[in-house]
Amino acid sequence: MKFDEYLKYDGLGLADLVKTKQVQAFELLETALERSQEINPKLNAIVINMHDRAQKRTEQNLTGIFAGVPFLVKDLHQ
Repeated sequence: MKFDEYLKYDGLGLADLVKTKQVQAFELLETALERSQEINPKLNAIVINMHDRAQKRTEQNLTGIFAGVPFLVKDLHQ
């Protein structure tokens, strides 16, 4: 999936694409990771990447409303 197509959906829309097998979770993750690698050097927002863990999760049987949708978690590590 290209990033311009990814932007057409909110989280629920992306989850529905995964649920209805129009796209696979690893494809969404790949798109999100590509975009983060383009943007992060300018923002330095992702300081601890968990790309490997995220990729392993796409291989699992995911359930839940947002199953298969990539996301970021903010943590101040205090």
